[in-house]
Amino acid sequence: MTRLSYAALVRFYLPLALSGLLMTLQQPVVAAVIARTPNAQASLAAYGLALSIAVLLESPIQMLLATGAALAQNQASFRLLMRSTFVMGAALAGVGALLVFTPLGQVFFVQVLDAPSPIALQALLALKVMLPWPLVVAWRRLHQGVLIRQGATRSVGYSTVGRLATILVAAFLALSLTNWPGVVIGASALMIGALIEAVLVTGWLWLLRNKLAESNSDPQPLTTSRLVHFYRPLALTAVLTVLSWPLINAGIGRAVAPEQSLAAWPVVLSLLWLFTTPLQMLQQTTISLARNVPTLRGTRRLALSLGGIASGSLALLSFTPLLQLLLLGVLGVPLGLVVSIESAGQLLIPLPFLTATQAFYQGLLIRRQHTVAVCTAMGVNLLVLSSVLAIGIYQGTLPGFLLAPAAMTLGLFAEVGLLWWQASHPPAVSERAQIS
Repeated sequence: MTRLSYAALVRFYLPLALSGLLMTLQQPVVAAVIARTPNAQASLAAYGLALSIAVLLESPIQMLLATGAALAQNQASFRLLMRSTFVMGAALAGVGALLVFTPLGQVFFVQVLDAPSPIALQALLALKVMLPWPLVVAWRRLHQGVLIRQGATRSVGYSTVGRLATILVAAFLALSLTNWPGVVIGASALMIGALIEAVLVTGWLWLLRNKLAESNSDPQPLTTSRLVHFYRPLALTAVLTVLSWPLINAGIGRAVAPEQSLAAWPVVLSLLWLFTTPLQMLQQTTISLARNVPTLRGTRRLALSLGGIASGSLALLSFTPLLQLLLLGVLGVPLGLVVSIESAGQLLIPLPFLTATQAFYQGLLIRRQHTVAVCTAMGVNLLVLSSVLAIGIYQGTLPGFLLAPAAMTLGLFAEVGLLWWQASHPPAVSERAQIS
């Protein structure tokens, strides 16, 4: 492949964007079902608490999607990735088992997270239901990555459609036919949906098994040592990304107007994720397609244009009456929060463009196997973000709903700048290690 048309790039990317967008819809769906159960408020609190722990447990294996896209060149490399995926997923499930089957979980939720004991017990119940979660997610993400490498992005999109449909059916059946607590209904629906998606992507990849036929052409066969060197910085990158969210929430809670800001922030994030989550799939697009100068330029053009369109759309929403119409007429947000959400949205306008640029340069560096640079840039992001939050809290002038967007924007800007520098000045060893 020497050149790809812009239309071909878009056709490759769109199913991945759809998959990312549908993933953002599963949580509102589950929350809507839990909200219709008895004692809904406690169930929603427990579900949110359990989900935050589940996401933290899965964070070390989130980058298996990129790893599958980058390293699964043949059957031998795929088998090694499969073994490593199983070990990581099982180990993380074991950590979850320690939480739910020993007194450690109750101590952690009540004494460390300061959750009321009844909420903690319900959260532990949800985690028991989701015990296989890290292993299922690890398996799914690896297979998705290999499908993307093989160009089967439609299979990834179809599988996520199947996941969301399964969650809808499972949740509403459980709501109609059982007396399960809301937190169990939500956790079960999420778990079944993830399992069905894992089965679907496994089936799609089995149909493409001939494309992964044995090949001796790889000048650098994948070994365990090489895999560990490649993946360890990516795992740390994902963990740092997940840790940034409680850091932001803590900063909002300590800034001016904490109650108003904490109430507005989930709405702000839900709107932001609609614009940014599909753009994150540009990382895998770049890993798979940036094979030479023409295709690299094409993927960069795609990333920059989509990022510009997304930021422009967010600006249109934030600076026109459309946002008020959405907040008041569709989402039913209290009138007192509308101005706060509008102001936060205006500060976040650069975020979609920066997210697209970040995804492109991350993908380029991962393709070159320069994963340490990806981790270093995320560390810089976290350092800048925490510094801005600390300065804002110390000065005591900015409300949290303005401080958080400013910190996120500056942190991501610093990360993108470092990613660009690393991609423009690659070390010689990284160039020799480029994946064909």
